[in-house]
Amino acid sequence: MFRLTPWSNDPVTESSGEAFYLRDEESGKFYSPSPAPARGKTPYTTRHGFGYSYFEHVEGGISSEMAVFVAMDAPVKFITFKIRNRSTAGRRLSLSAFFELVLGDRRSSNLMHIVTEVDPKTGAILASNPYNPDFSERAVFLDCSETNRTLTGDRLEFLGRNGSPERPAAMDRVGLSGRAGAGLDPCAAMQCVFDLAPGQEKEIAFIFGCGRDKNDARTLVNRFRGTGKAREAVEHVWEYWNNTLGAVYVQTPVASVNYLVNGWLLYQTLGARYLGTQRVLSVGRGVWIPRSVAGCDGRWSTRSR
Repeated sequence: MFRLTPWSNDPVTESSGEAFYLRDEESGKFYSPSPAPARGKTPYTTRHGFGYSYFEHVEGGISSEMAVFVAMDAPVKFITFKIRNRSTAGRRLSLSAFFELVLGDRRSSNLMHIVTEVDPKTGAILASNPYNPDFSERAVFLDCSETNRTLTGDRLEFLGRNGSPERPAAMDRVGLSGRAGAGLDPCAAMQCVFDLAPGQEKEIAFIFGCGRDKNDARTLVNRFRGTGKAREAVEHVWEYWNNTLGAVYVQTPVASVNYLVNGWLLYQTLGARYLGTQRVLSVGRGVWIPRSVAGCDGRWSTRSR
């Protein structure tokens, strides 16, 4: 009843309310560091592990590695990037994050009530739905490790009129306006601009999540802000799942059965069934259970568990 972003159980279209874009600031060419929504011209490599997913891509002399995972002890989703300039010239690039907001059961019935704002203490985008009968105090946030950034809480500004995630209007403009407030088509979008010398690599981390109220949201932003905190968080994910899935080992004469039972089957059962059910019950009672699904289906933020 309190989805943060849209979720569609459609295996054909695989539509999503979350998108990222890399743009060359000189040429204006852009693409997504993952295969959707704005697919680049060259192939992608996608790797899924226990609690994380990686998307690797090289285009126009720029290589990118995008990682997605969730903190083990807080409702915070990490999207981290390693971007390297493989060309022989300096490059000026921008990285944009875009999240459609629901903050209820369905976007269509909640978007007119969502209020976005720029938090004066952290600089993060905050969003709340004061008309939600059970979660009116909850505050959703989006933050970035980079300080040279612009943002907007207006989906119309980012996508444009009749625009789409495949070709957002924001990719034809320099920077975002900082527009936020009530009465908008709500979203949380942030864009950072940076320079890369030949051979230079840069790490950038976005965090997206939800606090019990605005003060809790600020606490989470300050706690998990920065690329160092993101590295610590993913190490905790690796440690948790390695210890959990390695506690019991099943040996059968069939190698494929061993691989399935000792890895993905147990992982799916624990993440999507056991821990997921606990999250549903805890959210229904308005209580946070300090365990994370850890990206078990790659879409933690799209539905409250």
